[in-house]
Amino acid sequence: MMTVPFVADTAFSRIIAAGERTLLVEFANVIDASTNARVLALASALRAPSNSLRGLLNVVPAYRSLSVEFN
Repeated sequence: MMTVPFVADTAFSRIIAAGERTLLVEFANVIDASTNARVLALASALRAPSNSLRGLLNVVPAYRSLSVEFN
């Protein structure tokens, strides 16, 4: 699994390649309502009709992470 690190002040902790067509966006390493709200906000933004990301297949939120499947 390849990890792509980001600067500490970003909205998420890291993005991890989770296969050939999936990225896992991990948020804070804590379980709380604020972290989950950020996960759900990103999921909503990616699913928004105005955000027609070419190749986006599926977005699956969890409590502190988001799985993004693309083609």
